[in-house]
Amino acid sequence: MTKIVKAFPFCIKVGLDKCMIKEITSAENSIVKQVKKLKMKSERTALNLYVAEGKRIVADAILAGVVKYVVTTFDCDIFSVTYKVKESIFEKISDTKSPQGVLAVCEMKQMPIPEKGDIVVCDGISDPGNLGTIIRTAECSGFCGVVLINNCVDKYNGKTVRSTMGSLFRLPIAELSVSEFLDLKGYTKAVTMLDGAVDIFSVNKPGGNVALVVGSEAFGVCEQVKQNADLPVKIPMSGKAESINAAVAAGIAMYAVKNWE
Repeated sequence: MTKIVKAFPFCIKVGLDKCMIKEITSAENSIVKQVKKLKMKSERTALNLYVAEGKRIVADAILAGVVKYVVTTFDCDIFSVTYKVKESIFEKISDTKSPQGVLAVCEMKQMPIPEKGDIVVCDGISDPGNLGTIIRTAECSGFCGVVLINNCVDKYNGKTVRSTMGSLFRLPIAELSVSEFLDLKGYTKAVTMLDGAVDIFSVNKPGGNVALVVGSEAFGVCEQVKQNADLPVKIPMSGKAESINAAVAAGIAMYAVKNWE
């Protein structure tokens, strides 16, 4: 009990310490093999499953009701279907350099984007850490959803999932084509760009909801979206740096939008 209280304080509150644990001793076990396969996007898509690794994020996944089973090295019960493995086996299925000894295999559950509220649109974000950070910041800054366009990195990539710090389980995230996004009604499309853009900190809030578009690390926002921008905006920069990290820029822009008057 002591170990689980320290590692999973949130789980204890919902009575998950009363579950049974099953031990796996072979690296050839079907559960171990499945977790390995889920490192590949094609397998995640085919099985409608993904992996969330780490103590805090597993606890959040359990509370969100998306967990199918848990794999751990701890000698304690964590979830209704919990498998215990040796550290040597866990290291083979872990997606991190310093494993915390616990992961959850989760079911993909889609949440619709609310009809009211501001959204963040990620255009071609390719770095999983950046995407995860943007999703996390979107929740923190009060945006109601995230839209992915132009072949963003998979939101269920292991690093993306970890970088969201649980926001993935709570915030609606939709994948749309560029045309589907442009067809969305009821949003002022505030697009981050340079040409013809206004300082994002000097904007008067437009009526209705805002769709804030942030571009990829290398190419920015695509031309089709730029050409359909209702409100081109930019973050003012000093010094000689050419650009700001995509996740940092998105965070600045999100909080700027929330402070429009």
